[in-house]
Amino acid sequence: NQKIFPIKMSIDLPENENMKAMFKYYLTDYPTENIDYDELCKEMVQREQETKGRFNNGQIKTICEDAWDICDGKPITQSDISSIIKEMFPEIDEELVKKFNKDYETLIAEK
Repeated sequence: NQKIFPIKMSIDLPENENMKAMFKYYLTDYPTENIDYDELCKEMVQREQETKGRFNNGQIKTICEDAWDICDGKPITQSDISSIIKEMFPEIDEELVKKFNKDYETLIAEK
């Protein structure tokens, strides 16, 4: 007879340090040139503010893959990634961000 213990855990929305780590991780497979990860995070946050949404971790992977596709074998540069960020829309819209924050507060209160 097995007992099941419910576990609730939060998968947080990407913040600066997480974004930076994700970019570094996904770009290790590609040749790069002059990447400023702190600047990439600023650009992501700026785009989030413009669109009132939030990027998810999967979108960071997509940004890196798309940059490689447009570079056609040449090293990925800061401007390659920046141009993709400026055109991409966060998949987590304003309503989902509000729901996440509400659910997160409820989860923390249950401890």
